[in-house]
Amino acid sequence: MRPRLRVAVAAALLSSAAVAVLDPAPVLAGHCVPDPIENYAVCPHLPVPGTPPSPGGGRPAPPPDGCGRWYRYYGVPTPYALADAGPQPTPGAVLLARLCPSTDVYLVGGEPEFRWYVAPDPGVLARDLWVEVSGTLPAPLLGTDPPQGVHSILAIPAFVQVENWTGVLTPSACNGPLCATVTLTPALTWDPGDGSPVVDCDGNGTRYDRFRGGLFEQARRAGACTHTYFEASGEHRDRPEAWPGIVSVTWTITWTATNGEGGTLPPVTRSTPLPRAVDEIEAVIVDVD
Repeated sequence: MRPRLRVAVAAALLSSAAVAVLDPAPVLAGHCVPDPIENYAVCPHLPVPGTPPSPGGGRPAPPPDGCGRWYRYYGVPTPYALADAGPQPTPGAVLLARLCPSTDVYLVGGEPEFRWYVAPDPGVLARDLWVEVSGTLPAPLLGTDPPQGVHSILAIPAFVQVENWTGVLTPSACNGPLCATVTLTPALTWDPGDGSPVVDCDGNGTRYDRFRGGLFEQARRAGACTHTYFEASGEHRDRPEAWPGIVSVTWTITWTATNGEGGTLPPVTRSTPLPRAVDEIEAVIVDVD
């Protein structure tokens, strides 16, 4: 770069004429601090080399490399700025400038340095978090009555509960000043496998509790995770040896970001097979209720 051009760039960053090339408007609302005296915006939270926030608030502390604060460069980038920062990576990228120490006698005040700042996309941040969290969601671990492997009895309710229930999850991730929170809300369903409708269960399901009322009374409660088989299984009846039931947990997923944006993401389902053999016993059933 020719000495006079470099001096002109440095002078523009230092002088009161900097009002014309430095945008005092915040790069990201709420994270840049307008300086009413020096008429530029201090952006200590920008994820580029520059000024970290000073301990306890207040004006940012001097950068450890001795360079000045990053400013937003306003207007058409000079050839020198583009040579230093490279081509604009995206249409919305913001050009930042600062001055760094120099031994060049022509550069009074320092060597200008330029960087592009690309604001993070909250949707991409949320999707990345969704991918990360989805890989940790477990298949349901089941507790059942009667226990798994034990035959059910025709016309007697069976119960299902998920023992590794996650509840609502709200993981967050940040990129610089922008943070996204993903909310995963689980719902439990049980397909008994005998052709009857899928059971929508409240919470993590239901176990039979002999201290909370009769068997049939508990099965009739709204939201109970129960099913009563009215067809026995068995190959001699041209039916499977066990009804091919399956228990599923589906997490519906939404996201919000600190910039006010939000949306939905594809649900995630984890399932566990619950085959159930059902025997028919000729007996008189008395409802103890």
